[in-house]
Amino acid sequence: FDVLPTPDGGFISCGKRGSDKMYVKVDGNGVVQWSKILTDGNQTYNHPKAMLNTGDGNIISAGMEQDMIGTYHGFIMKMDNNGNPLWYKSYSIGGNYFYFKEALELNNGNLALVGVEGYSYLPVIVITDANGNLISSNSIGTGFCVDDNFQLRKTANDDLILAYPPNGGEM
Repeated sequence: FDVLPTPDGGFISCGKRGSDKMYVKVDGNGVVQWSKILTDGNQTYNHPKAMLNTGDGNIISAGMEQDMIGTYHGFIMKMDNNGNPLWYKSYSIGGNYFYFKEALELNNGNLALVGVEGYSYLPVIVITDANGNLISSNSIGTGFCVDDNFQLRKTANDDLILAYPPNGGEM
């Protein structure tokens, strides 16, 4: 679940309703401007976990989906300001359990995301182009993390910083 401030002073929240993705846009006074429930008949579970405003005025949503055979994938979806999907990409990295937790836009328009691989919560940095096409993915560390308490940040020149508690530690 995430809440994203919008340029007009409002907010968009994301979450799930049953097995579907749900997005709600409110203005600065909390009045609902639109809501969307996005269903994918090929998925049994959808859980958006992160959103960001893009430089082109659209919205990126990223998270987790589960297919009909039980495999968890990460997804990235680009939406316009009315919540209409512009494109959708699904990613399987490192086996049958993967999802995205955080997303950033880089200065060149590419996306940097931190994902979670496997039940050991191994952090993975994923870079895509502005259309969600995979450029690279790199697992970080070898230790077991007890949860997905990762934080991804970038510097002014797009160097990435990932903070996470290795081996079950606290941040």
